[in-house]
Amino acid sequence: MSWSQDLLSRNRQGQLACAREVQRLGVTLEMRPEQKAIAGFCTLCVQPPNQRQFAPIQGN
Repeated sequence: MSWSQDLLSRNRQGQLACAREVQRLGVTLEMRPEQKAIAGFCTLCVQPPNQRQFAPIQGN
């Protein structure tokens, strides 16, 4: 299995590259409808992009 090990590296401030990538991409982790995280976590994709399932885009 190949994956981006460099995403687990840390910068001088100790922040993981994967956590910076979450912020760069604007990823939101929804635990409950009233609780959404925008930082402090990393994501791990286990399927290639063409096999991932996405939620429908909702209007603002």
